[in-house]
Amino acid sequence: MKWRVVIATISLARNKKEEKIILNTLTELNKLGLPIILTDESASAFPIFYKIKGLKNIRAFKANGLDAKIKRSLSEASRIGQFIFYTESDKLDFVSKHAPNFIQKFLKSPQGVWLSARSEKSFDRYPKYQKIVEKFLWQSSWALFDGKTMDISYGPRIFPSSLVKYIKSIRGKIGFGWQAYLLTVGFRLGLPITEVVFDVNPPADIQKGRRAILYRMWQAEDHLKGFAQGLKIKL
Repeated sequence: MKWRVVIATISLARNKKEEKIILNTLTELNKLGLPIILTDESASAFPIFYKIKGLKNIRAFKANGLDAKIKRSLSEASRIGQFIFYTESDKLDFVSKHAPNFIQKFLKSPQGVWLSARSEKSFDRYPKYQKIVEKFLWQSSWALFDGKTMDISYGPRIFPSSLVKYIKSIRGKIGFGWQAYLLTVGFRLGLPITEVVFDVNPPADIQKGRRAILYRMWQAEDHLKGFAQGLKIKL
């Protein structure tokens, strides 16, 4: 018998600060009492895989690269859960303050895709260029999804594990674009999409200056690839 909700996440610690944030996030997730599927970056200089022995709810794996980690975590989670709660492992503020409420609200009406969204006040705290890029992605969702504008890029979300089978149809690497891809597939299948708004703080970001801008450009490119492939595949 499958769990109602299983948690899936991935990790990549690039320094000691990120390692601490990820471990704290995983500790908070562990308190939810749900199975957690974690896939750690096998090439990381700060591996998380070996530092979670005291967190009894975590099943850990290793893979190389963003796409491989996503596929492993989602695949393993879909084996044991009806729905998957996915969050990035640096979302400590959201996980510690809002994840329990998000899951509880979902369980009162467990259907479709649920997105956690940032309040207007929260979004104002983010860097200017990041806001420009993300609003563009929101407008893309408005154009594609019959006028429904959504905060598709924040991250934490709950979706049916049945959607994971469509991951096999992804061509090439789309990185963060898997989120836009599965959202597009879910929309085409007629699944309801629910947003829950939270007041959250931006996660710590080691990217600065032009590196931060290029990083956001890369994320936006991934999401656009996800939209495009999600619209083209045969269902």
